[in-house]
Amino acid sequence: MFQKAGQIVHKENAVQAIVVADTFDDEFLPISEEMPHALLPVLNRPLIDYTLEFLSLGGIEETFLFCCTHVDAVKRHINKCIKNGEGWTLTMKVNVIVSESCRSFGDCLRDLDAKGLLRGEFVLLEPGTVSNVQLLPLLRKHNNITKNDKGAAMTLILQESGIGGIGRCPHEELLVAANSNNRVLFHKKLGKTKDRKIAFPLEIFLENPSVSLLHNLKDTHIAICSASVLPLFSDNFDFQTKDDFVRGLLMNEEILGSTVYCHILKGNQYGGSITNWRMYQAISYELRNKWIHPLISSTKRNRKLKNDVYVGDGTKISESAGLKNAVLGTDVILGKNVKIENSFVFSNTKIEDDVVITHSIIGEHCTVKSKSKITAGSILGNGCVVENDTFVENSLVVAKKPENCK
Repeated sequence: MFQKAGQIVHKENAVQAIVVADTFDDEFLPISEEMPHALLPVLNRPLIDYTLEFLSLGGIEETFLFCCTHVDAVKRHINKCIKNGEGWTLTMKVNVIVSESCRSFGDCLRDLDAKGLLRGEFVLLEPGTVSNVQLLPLLRKHNNITKNDKGAAMTLILQESGIGGIGRCPHEELLVAANSNNRVLFHKKLGKTKDRKIAFPLEIFLENPSVSLLHNLKDTHIAICSASVLPLFSDNFDFQTKDDFVRGLLMNEEILGSTVYCHILKGNQYGGSITNWRMYQAISYELRNKWIHPLISSTKRNRKLKNDVYVGDGTKISESAGLKNAVLGTDVILGKNVKIENSFVFSNTKIEDDVVITHSIIGEHCTVKSKSKITAGSILGNGCVVENDTFVENSLVVAKKPENCK
C-alpha cells in the first residue's frame, strides 16, 4: 500500500524503531546549512537510505523518523523511496514525525512520549547510524533481561574496536565498567574530557564480585529500549542526549529505579554512526570495501576506478587527471591535470584545470577555478565559487555572507 511521509499507519504488535534525524550540533557545517544530515550523500546514496535498509533487514516493521530541520526535503525523499518501491518499503512503514520546536535529542523523545506512538520495547537510533546487525535477537535478549531485572531500561549496543581502528573516533573514546551480567556500572566518553585521571565510585567494586573495565569498545549509537525510556526522558528535562540519560540513570539508580545493560558486537557484526566528518570518511571507506555486508554500498550508482576511486553517473574526467582514494558525485566535471586525493566531491560540481584537492570535501554545485588548491581538511559549502589561483587550507567556506556579519 502506498503511504505518504507523515501519514501514520499503525500495525498492531509491530516491531518499532525511532530514528532521530537531526544532530543538533555544528559538526557538518557548512554543508548542513543547505542539506539535511539525513540526505548527506554517502557513496552517492542518501545516508538515511542505509539506516532504513539496516532497520528493514534487521526485522523492524515500523519506524518513526523524527525531523526538526529541512523537513520538506526529508519528506520528499521518503515519498520518492516509497513511490519507487525501495527494498525497505516492502516490509517496513516509515512515519515522518515533525517538530520544529525541539532543540535536542531529548526533546525529540519527550515529544514522542507525549504523542503516545510507541508500544512496548523499541530500537533507538541516533543520527546517521549504519549497521548490519540483526535486531530481533537483541530485542529478545533485552526482553529476557527485563524478566530478571524489572528496572532494566536500556541495552547499549557496543562493538569491539581496537585503539586506532579506522571506525573508532577519538572524540568518542569510551570506557565502560560492567558486571558479569553485562549491567553497566560506569560509562564515560573519554574524548569529551581533558582529565588525565578517571575516578571510579568505590561501591562499584565493593558491591560486585566481578567487574570488567572495557576500553576496547566503540558506541554504535544503537540502543534497545524498554517502554520506560520515553517517560524517563519526560520526567528528567536535563536528559538532552543519550549519554545524559545513561549518566543520569547510573548516578541516580536508587532514585529512578532503572538500570542500563550492554551488548557487545563481535566478528562480522558492525555498527557505526556518521557523527562528524572523520566518521563520514571512515564509514564511506568501510562501505566501499564491503565491511558492512549485506548493506548495499551503492555500487549501482558508481563506477569503481583504480586507486580506490568511485565515480557517480554522468561525471566527466579528463585523461590527465590524477585521482586516489576519492569519491565523486554525479555530473561532476574535472579539467586537465586535476589532482584529487583523500577527498569527496559532491554532485554537479566543476573542477577546472590544474586544481589540487587533498583531504577536503567539496559541496554540491561548486566551481573551483584554475590553479587553485584546496587542502588540509577544508570544506566548501554548496554553491561556492573559488576564483583562479586561490589557496584554501583548513577552512570552512560558505557561498553566502553570514547574517551577523556587517
